[in-house]
Formats: sequence, C-alpha cells, structure tokens
Amino acid sequence: GSQPSTVNHVTSALRAMATDALTYGHLSERPGYPPQLKLANVKDRIFSAKEIEAFVAWFVATGRPEYADLFVFLTETGARIGEVLALKGEDIDLQKNRCTFWKTKNGHPRTIPLTTRAMDALAEHMPPRPTYRMWTISYAQMRTQFDNARLALGVHDVSLHTARHTACSRMG
Repeated sequence: GSQPSTVNHVTSALRAMATDALTYGHLSERPGYPPQLKLANVKDRIFSAKEIEAFVAWFVATGRPEYADLFVFLTETGARIGEVLALKGEDIDLQKNRCTFWKTKNGHPRTIPLTTRAMDALAEHMPPRPTYRMWTISYAQMRTQFDNARLALGVHDVSLHTARHTACSRMG
C-alpha cells in the first residue's frame, strides 16, 4: 500500500545496506531487488492566478484575512508552511525586503528576497516585539481552513504544499 516513491526509497536504502554487508563479509552475494517503480508525478499541480484569488476571497469572506495573507505569502515565497509559521518579526528585513528562515527542513538557514505582494501580505502581521511570531495561526488551523476553502471552491487536487510548487514554477 506504499507509494512508489516510498518503495523506491526503501529499496535504495536496502541496496546500500547490502553493499556494506558485502564489503564487510556479512553477505556472500548481492540479493536481487525489484526494478525501480515508475512514479506518477502528481506534484506538478500549481495554483492558477484565478485560484489564488478565489482562495484569498474565500478566506476574507469567511472572516479570516490572516489566513488569506498567509496563503498569499506561501504562494509568493515558495516556503514550507512550517518555515513560515516559525518566522518571527526579527526574521523580516523591511529595508531590504527579505526574510530569513532559521528552521528549515535541511537544518540550514536561508534568506530569500520578498516580492511586493509578499511584503504586503506581511504588513498587517508585524508583531509588537521582534521576538514574537509573525503568524498567530497554527498548522492545524491553517490546514483545516485551507481544506474548508478547497471543498467550498470545489478544488480537490491541491494541498498547502501546492503553494510551494506554484512559487517555484514562477521562479523557473
């Protein structure tokens, strides 16, 4: 029941372990492995400009403008939701229009330039103290509201991570 990418990843790890076991004499011959599974690349989906505006309008219409701004920020920066929710006021450089993500997936901080639209999305959310978080939303709250918007708008083949694909597609 695992995804092909998971099966390929596990098989690759087993191949590496078998190579080490052969090298150190724990195995006398290399075991056979199934061929790599073909991947259905379903992550190519991006938001259209019309869809972005529809999500923004839905968040605003349901009294959640902070969610609209967070969604816009995600589609403009390509950052992961966890990285954005960890942002503090001190991570935003308003003079140079950039922000630094300290808590990243690979553990290496990165600084990115911000578009005018990303800066506008941040404007209302600068905390009163630099050590406070930019967003008062939790991941669970954003995910729930995003799923509500998705269902209300009839868009079924997207996730919050689609915002990252959208931004990266624009940059490419």
